[in-house]
Amino acid sequence: MKDLHTVGEHTVTPEEALQWAVERIGMHERAIASMAGRLNGLAYAVQCLIATHPKIETMQLLWKQALPEVVDEEMAGKLHQTSEYRQALHSQMAMVQKTIDARLEGQDQSTD
Repeated sequence: MKDLHTVGEHTVTPEEALQWAVERIGMHERAIASMAGRLNGLAYAVQCLIATHPKIETMQLLWKQALPEVVDEEMAGKLHQTSEYRQALHSQMAMVQKTIDARLEGQDQSTD
């Protein structure tokens, strides 16, 4: 006799529950892959914007002023309370700062 489990008003077998879990995992894997692709595209776009910004000093100043507010706002939501999210956010924010700083350093060296 198969073990039966009740999910809401429905009774499902362990095999059906496992199939449902496998489908959900696949759905989440596709969603994560989609988000990673979008994030990578945006990262390249940000690098292009930094590389071509006509007033990089102003961009650096605005970035440094906005950074604490952005972090505070992002940390307010439930999803954002995970250490993985915080680590990824801080990593991306640091990447933007390093890219801006590198552009400024390159600009300073080219004017010497």
